[in-house]
Amino acid sequence: MTDAGLYLPATAKWPRRQISEETLRKALRDRYYLGEVKADGVWIEGRHEALVTPEVFERVQRVLDAHSGAGTRRRKHHHYLKGTVWCGRCRKRFIIQPGKGNGGLYFYFMCAGRQDKSCVQPYIPVEVMERAVADHYARAVVLPPEFIQTVREGVIQAARDNAAMSPDERERLERRTQAIDRKESYFLDLAADEEWPKDKLREKLLALRTEKQGIQRATQQAERRLATGRDLLERALDLLERPHELYVTSGKAVRSILNKAFFRKLYVDGDRVTGADLKEPFDVLYRLYEVQRDYAQAGGERWESGREAPDTTRAGLPKESGSSDLDSLIVRLGHDLGHGSSKTVMVGDTGIEPVASTVSR
Repeated sequence: MTDAGLYLPATAKWPRRQISEETLRKALRDRYYLGEVKADGVWIEGRHEALVTPEVFERVQRVLDAHSGAGTRRRKHHHYLKGTVWCGRCRKRFIIQPGKGNGGLYFYFMCAGRQDKSCVQPYIPVEVMERAVADHYARAVVLPPEFIQTVREGVIQAARDNAAMSPDERERLERRTQAIDRKESYFLDLAADEEWPKDKLREKLLALRTEKQGIQRATQQAERRLATGRDLLERALDLLERPHELYVTSGKAVRSILNKAFFRKLYVDGDRVTGADLKEPFDVLYRLYEVQRDYAQAGGERWESGREAPDTTRAGLPKESGSSDLDSLIVRLGHDLGHGSSKTVMVGDTGIEPVASTVSR
């Protein structure tokens, strides 16, 4: 970067200087580039134009996440599972330790709780930990093909319906835009009357145009969120087609990316993953599937995109008037992207594998 001429500008206190990696990392995380500002710790829409699209910003975040080490620093003994695997007994982080034996140097994972004697989790050889995670992909990262296809159809339908906003919200904004147009025409007619004060008319016209621009920005932002949510869902569904096959045939770098895409944490006890905190959108997809499964087991018909029968509020989806279940999911994903999700779904070692009756027509 320095060779390319990128420096921090000189100030009254400091001369021109190089940009540190941490400073650059913080800058690339700044949602100001999306046209947002921070108020009372919450990012809200600002008055400045966005400098990048949400898609570009999200790609940058994925690259940063892939190199972040899930909160770990790169040290001499790095492993692609560091920061991902946590103790299934005490919920503390696993750390990697070297050891020496007759076969020479080897590595194993040790629960951090052993250091203060608060946990008796046995030492886990690296190859055992790797096999446990790979087995978890085959056993628990599973959604039935019928459900995945249903969600894909819902994504297509949402794009066809342009469901960036609920019908009620779109109608409200359209009515307000029409009212602004009528007022604007009225004030323009008054402007032709020389007796009316021109300064006051200009103020009113400026206020109306500012409000109209705000409505247009809100509509465009909603459409961008919908597109971002669709894109995120489609990529997630691609990963869910054959997750185990993809994982075991990939190298260490791709495995690290997959783990960070699917999981916040994997909890391991001995030679088995006993639980997992899923990341969005996988957490929402799993909750949505559980709702569909429970509905079908209770005697309902198979859920399809646009149907209102299952209570998807149980999946953490705010239900909006006039919107289908998949629409709500897609719009919410676009809205939450980059903000983080406060909801985490726990998936046990058996996952939520399909029950035959839940996918029958």
